[in-house]
Amino acid sequence: FISMLPNVKVFNIKDIDPKQSTILYDIYESTKSLSDELLIQLNDSKKYSICHGNVMHDHLIDILKANPPLPKSYPNKNTTVFAFSKNDAEYHKLDYGVEDKYLKHYGIPRHDKEWMNFFIAECEKNYKVPFDGNYIFIISRRDGTMVPRVKKLKFIQEVKNIADKYNLNIVVTKHPQELNDDSYEKVLGVENYGKSWLVSTLHAFYLGKHGKFAVSYYSGICSDMIVLDTPVVERVDSEDAYKCKYPDILVDKNTGNCLTEYSYFNVVLAASSEEELNKQVFEIINNRQEVMNKLKKAYRNIFTTNENVNKLISDEILKSLV
Repeated sequence: FISMLPNVKVFNIKDIDPKQSTILYDIYESTKSLSDELLIQLNDSKKYSICHGNVMHDHLIDILKANPPLPKSYPNKNTTVFAFSKNDAEYHKLDYGVEDKYLKHYGIPRHDKEWMNFFIAECEKNYKVPFDGNYIFIISRRDGTMVPRVKKLKFIQEVKNIADKYNLNIVVTKHPQELNDDSYEKVLGVENYGKSWLVSTLHAFYLGKHGKFAVSYYSGICSDMIVLDTPVVERVDSEDAYKCKYPDILVDKNTGNCLTEYSYFNVVLAASSEEELNKQVFEIINNRQEVMNKLKKAYRNIFTTNENVNKLISDEILKSLV
């Protein structure tokens, strides 16, 4: 049977029999000291790791080869990693010390066609498409170094200007840590809520599929949009990407701008200024299919693709339980 360890209730980890347990988790947890006692107890258990977000590690491989990290406090023994790509598998080998025989790359589980269609169908069955699909989908982000508060207000205004120009509405999906953020109310107006804009808690698959295009303020959800055939622009200022990322590696060869990994590897349309944002939106409006072809090509160059990735993973796990 399958059970989840409670994250609220108190329990004695010594009661867990490692030889009778198979663990599904994110190997990233092994870097946290809070996990040490539990993972040591489960050292002899079979473990399977799936990353909890849509992340890219391609740009880190050369760094790790040149400067090998110190061994982790917890040796990742008996951990099979389901990586998103061949390079992602290489990253886990270099950073976490996972042996080749434990590295698999079938693709991104959340991009499994059946999985995505299930969530979209559930929403379509129970909810009406916002604004009949005539909207820009904003994938928002909490205030921080990548998107400071002042910049965030500016970015929202930029999207509003585009919405007004093309007679579009705005639908926002918020990061869980910005639920009490009033940035959108300040810029878009409380009095206009439900008329020209709204915040939705419906699944990003559903909102992304039905929108005209998406604007991301740096989020792994951007790669979801490509699978949904929805163009996505990433609006991040070069100077903020410089502070947060790798200015010696993630640099646009044409402009010299520092980029995020998503922009650098072209799985989003990069916009380091309002002018670039307007140009990218113009391109989407006028050459949508050509834009999508480029984004899909970049996606295939980075990630392993399998429509039934979840079946491949679940079959492998189930075999170990027999």
